[in-house]
Amino acid sequence: MGSQRYDEILQHIERLEYHQEKWKSMRRVDRSIQYQLKKGLITVRQANWYSERPLLWYGRELLRILGQSLKKILIELPAIAFNKLVKIPDRQFIWQFWRFLSSQSYRLTIAKNHLRKIINYWPDRKPLKFEEANGLLQHL
Repeated sequence: MGSQRYDEILQHIERLEYHQEKWKSMRRVDRSIQYQLKKGLITVRQANWYSERPLLWYGRELLRILGQSLKKILIELPAIAFNKLVKIPDRQFIWQFWRFLSSQSYRLTIAKNHLRKIINYWPDRKPLKFEEANGLLQHL
């Protein structure tokens, strides 16, 4: 790196430091307004108006966040849940769910299968020795 490039980098650093200090010295509400202005979500006239009325700005932001939250909760989340439910094979799911609710032996079989999977996994993770795992599997 040459001395000319080094001097350019130092100038960039000084300009960055100046702008950071300027940004950090602003009130929180003004930083928020400027951020929305830079994103193009409000106009310069709106930014000036809200700078003079910080409580209205916070109210606007609260309503915006509330709207986004309601959209996610009432529209996006149910859509995701519905899409996941649609992918479940209906007859098979309903039959297995009914068997789970009505049959003690089916619930016992599911529990035993689940425990077998977990116990078979334990020797690999080293909380149990292979012999101990076999002993537990035999007791099932």
